[in-house]
Amino acid sequence: MRHRIPLAALLLLAASAAGAQSRGFRAEYTVTVTDPATHLIHVAAEFSGLAQPTLDLALPTWTPGTYSVENYARNVLRFTITGAAGHPAPFTRVRKQTWRVDTRGLDRVRVTFDYLADRPGLDQAELDSTSGFITGTQLFLEPVGHRARPSTVRFELPVGWKVMSPLAQTSDSLLFRAANYDVLVDAPAQLGRFDVARFEVLGKPHYLVVQPSGALPEDSARKYFHLWNVKRIRPAEMWPYDYSRERESPLLWFSEGVSNYYANLSLFRSGIEAPVPFLNVLGDGVGYVEEVEARRYISPADASVSSWLGYDPPPVFFFNYYAAGQTLGVLL
Repeated sequence: MRHRIPLAALLLLAASAAGAQSRGFRAEYTVTVTDPATHLIHVAAEFSGLAQPTLDLALPTWTPGTYSVENYARNVLRFTITGAAGHPAPFTRVRKQTWRVDTRGLDRVRVTFDYLADRPGLDQAELDSTSGFITGTQLFLEPVGHRARPSTVRFELPVGWKVMSPLAQTSDSLLFRAANYDVLVDAPAQLGRFDVARFEVLGKPHYLVVQPSGALPEDSARKYFHLWNVKRIRPAEMWPYDYSRERESPLLWFSEGVSNYYANLSLFRSGIEAPVPFLNVLGDGVGYVEEVEARRYISPADASVSSWLGYDPPPVFFFNYYAAGQTLGVLL
């Protein structure tokens, strides 16, 4: 007599198998800088505890917080994958930023490549003879199916260089831990020689990293406010992140523009900025909105969605949702 297994039971069994498979999985990354003048960062990633016939490894195409497809895989050189005893592991490129590895008979694979870091920008990796700056989206491959698993990152740097990262610190100043892949790739790292000032606010440690010494960016107050607006308060369309393509949202005017308003408001409330300069900044935003003809037929929500058409430079019909959002923040 045949017995039918309920679909719910099958799904539970499949989920349990996948969970058991993922529990033994480990991801370890190593970032090496040997000759900064070449602008090349060497990356090694080892994935162990494999119990699956194939493993997809994907590099993000964009960085959350900027709204532009950058296709980081275009900067990858000398990409290799090896298995047991260093023998080459067969793989194919199934998407522009995704490699599929044949892992039958393998419990671990090691991926190595060089990354060309010669483009300055908050969503780019940059390396020169004196310093380096990276965000995880440029260097760290996602082991598809294991996104919730923790990982480690080790930095190997020239003599005299150090690293500062928001990832969890360990007793080794060059070794960091990430709770999951999203935490890993959302973490920037400053490399080289720089100044660090530590202070506490309400018992929470803060680190101000200045490179080069004495150079403080003018928009630091807005970036800090992003810890609440965008980091903690995210548009529903953005989460969970899909690093392989655009994630359009009509709420960038709130995420970016209202952050502009609160950044300036924070400076005013703290006494750093006087009333007249504060009002002048708000007035400039109002003036921009009133003077741009595109506002008559493009809403801040539409401008937010169309940001992906061109972030830098923007499209010809661009309506600045930063200024619009700042003005709406004042009104709200």
